[in-house]
Amino acid sequence: MYLSMLFNKVLIPKNLKKPMAGALFLLFFAGGIYPAHGQSSPVRILFIGNSFTEGNDLPDIESGLAETAGIKTEIKAYIALGKSVDYFIHDPACWNFIRSRPWDYIVIQDDQQYYSGSVGKIDSFGYPSPLLINNIIFQDSIKKLIPCVKIIYFAGWGKNGGDTSMFPNDNTVKLVRRIADNYLYMNNLPMVHNVIAPIGIAWISCINQRPHLASNVDTFLYSPDGRHPGKAGSYLAACVIFVTVFHRSPVGFKDSYRFVSQNLKTFLQQNAWDAVTGSIKYSNLGGIAPVVRNRGRTMYASKKYTSYQWYNNNSPIKGANLYLYKCPLTGKAQEYRVEAIDKKGCIYRSFPLRIN
Repeated sequence: MYLSMLFNKVLIPKNLKKPMAGALFLLFFAGGIYPAHGQSSPVRILFIGNSFTEGNDLPDIESGLAETAGIKTEIKAYIALGKSVDYFIHDPACWNFIRSRPWDYIVIQDDQQYYSGSVGKIDSFGYPSPLLINNIIFQDSIKKLIPCVKIIYFAGWGKNGGDTSMFPNDNTVKLVRRIADNYLYMNNLPMVHNVIAPIGIAWISCINQRPHLASNVDTFLYSPDGRHPGKAGSYLAACVIFVTVFHRSPVGFKDSYRFVSQNLKTFLQQNAWDAVTGSIKYSNLGGIAPVVRNRGRTMYASKKYTSYQWYNNNSPIKGANLYLYKCPLTGKAQEYRVEAIDKKGCIYRSFPLRIN
């Protein structure tokens, strides 16, 4: 739903119309709109965020994971410390970054405290900002510029221990769950339809299994300030985003990011994979990942796409260009996936399906 439709459905306070119009002028004054495009090589990812993205250089960790997987990427980040979508939408420098490439994915890391209140009350803690409206305008404007871009919401964590001043019986897990629920609430609105990276869900899973990881220790989930990510926290977030974008498991990766034992890295990798694959309905990954099913050796995807390419163990299968594919008998388990292209030329990649 683009802006012309949005203003007919959302009541914007009069005192907010003028600055929003100014922001929209910044979107379009500098030139044309990127044409629809398929997945390019390298895969282009833009992070927009604040200190939660800057901490431990999360985009660089992401690059290392992709490199380990043999995936060529171009990853950039626009960082504005302490800022949120309410700021980014009015920021010319942010729009310059958005305009600079036909991004395949844009990861939006908002200020998580806006999402830590009761479910459905995103503008909490006395902040009067129209965050829902700004999120909608932000997504619509980005998609006008780059029609094939996939927007990913960074659904992360809150401060360690929760917020007992607002919720007397609060704790870390309850707060992170509220953040996750508020992202779901926002993404389920009729005018919003993006993808949620379930970082908070992975965060909760790790804490439930190994409670000591919630300590304010630089190598664990939280840094010593109990709010920003420790090294394990940034690594976990990067792994979740890796799975969300590439639909591949990072389990067993021995990438270049070093902070503690490989055992802990493998634990975080597994929790990231489980969080994403176990919450596909929550994250709306079906919007960017075709669902592949099978009847015996015959695999099939939706017929809604215009073209298809099937892969076996990440290698394209010659002539396998229909919505279905019957794999040969090989005597051993094989992994298959499909890439589908829609009528706009946008590419969608499925999760792998293992056929025995």
